[in-house]
Amino acid sequence: VGMALLNPTDLTPRLIQAALLCLGRIYEPGYAYHKCGVMLLSLLPKDACQQSLLTGQSAWAKRQVMAVVDKVNRQYGNNALQFARQGLAGKQGK
Repeated sequence: VGMALLNPTDLTPRLIQAALLCLGRIYEPGYAYHKCGVMLLSLLPKDACQQSLLTGQSAWAKRQVMAVVDKVNRQYGNNALQFARQGLAGKQGK
């Protein structure tokens, strides 16, 4: 299952949202799902993308939040902060 994003993004919440939409297309109740993979194609450097005039402050604020998440994870270890959609598998009791 594939999906093309309308605008290039490096924002984790938007990538999670796209992955969940793709999952919704293939999900069938009654199957024991374990894991899935996500492939990102047509990657470009940030400075190679034309910015939209319509994204404005909202995109800037989201990038600031992502910068903080990345900084905390670099300082305190991978996944010190994570998104709720990532789940807590393997973290109970720690």
